[in-house]
Amino acid sequence: MKRKPAPTAVAQSDEDSTPLPLFAMARFRRLMFLQGWVVDLARLCSDPAYMYECLARAHSCSEEQLRRVALVVFAGYGAQPASAAAH
Repeated sequence: MKRKPAPTAVAQSDEDSTPLPLFAMARFRRLMFLQGWVVDLARLCSDPAYMYECLARAHSCSEEQLRRVALVVFAGYGAQPASAAAH
């Protein structure tokens, strides 16, 4: 009997049906909060300008773990088609 792979947690962009890495996004939000920055996950999924602003802020931070998680979130967002990112 074949085992089905375990379901993975993902967030869906309003613009597109491509999944975003939910676990990484939640971790990103927590690490940003520890730096004093509040992140709205729903807006992160639907507003490219807001996402890039948050990612730029994280990238400029001295916290290495936050910068690494920001790259994972960016990679997940970058996997979406260009048409979704252009909205």
